[in-house]
Amino acid sequence: MGMILYVLGIIVAIGGGLWLLVEAFREGLGWGLACLLIPLVTLAFVFTHWDRAQRPFLVQVAGWGLVLLSLAFQSQ
Repeated sequence: MGMILYVLGIIVAIGGGLWLLVEAFREGLGWGLACLLIPLVTLAFVFTHWDRAQRPFLVQVAGWGLVLLSLAFQSQ
């Protein structure tokens, strides 16, 4: 069960990350390139454009939550 949650979590997290990157490019080329090349800029984008970035960010967080949950199952 742990491996299934791990793979599912990675897929969900990558999907949320890509969705967030698409939203950054929709906001502007500068935001998109900065989020692509400088990881902390993505966090700044989330905080400054919460209305646009909320859903993809929360999807990404949920994916990483599944990854952490899978680690708890693997340790048993």
